[in-house]
Amino acid sequence: MGQNECGEERGTSLMECPGCGKEISDKTGACIHCGAVIERLPESKRCPECGAIAEEGAALCGKCGYPFEKTTDAESEKKAAVGPHRESSGALVKALIAVIALVALLVASYLVYENIQAQNKEKQMAEARASYASKYEAVAYSMLEGAVTAEECGNLIKSVWYNTIFEEEDEETDKFTQTKGKFNEDFNTSIAALFADDDFSKKVAAVESNKAAVDSMMKDLRNPPDEWKEAYDELKEYYDAYADLIKMAVSPSGSLQTYSEDFSETDSEAAKCFDKVKQFFG
Repeated sequence: MGQNECGEERGTSLMECPGCGKEISDKTGACIHCGAVIERLPESKRCPECGAIAEEGAALCGKCGYPFEKTTDAESEKKAAVGPHRESSGALVKALIAVIALVALLVASYLVYENIQAQNKEKQMAEARASYASKYEAVAYSMLEGAVTAEECGNLIKSVWYNTIFEEEDEETDKFTQTKGKFNEDFNTSIAALFADDDFSKKVAAVESNKAAVDSMMKDLRNPPDEWKEAYDELKEYYDAYADLIKMAVSPSGSLQTYSEDFSETDSEAAKCFDKVKQFFG
């Protein structure tokens, strides 16, 4: 590469020495003419056309007249182009944060809702179990009440039946077993007289009414909670024995022997079933 008349390499820009005013290379660190140290300023302080040092705030190069506004305008345009991009990125970040916050709020609300629903469900189940337990105990005692009355009716039926056949006098049964001071020849006559009696017919009506109420209550217990299924099975067995006892009390049939044996056996079975059912009371 050749040199110019100042001894500088060609291809480099020239500048005036701030010491002696002679032209020197803009790459040199000291003037080759006077030895003055050349202070290196940022590129923005030099003219991009001739390399001359620009005065602070100058609009034109003092040597070649290059307009510095072009560079300034270009930079301004660049900054203007970058500015909206940054603003757009910031808005996008804010929008993303808002979306995340909204999602978090929705998730939290859903979890709270699910928790409330679970609590309500558990409360309803607890109330249902308590209601079932109350109905269970109520129907068991209702059957016990009906069974006691049916037992009284059955025992009186057996006495009237027996005393008619064997002509046994008894203050309680004489008005049913005898007609004008003589024992009835047919025990059915005595049984019919018993059922026609006001006091006895009231007991029979009470037993039948009790049975109707029990049937209605049992319908409400047909679908027990899981923990009450065993208890319901025991209650069903009690109901079967109770229903048989009621039937014998309001509609006796068979012979005296079979009726007496069946009634005693059913009465005993009902009592045993009640004892089993009692263990499920609260």
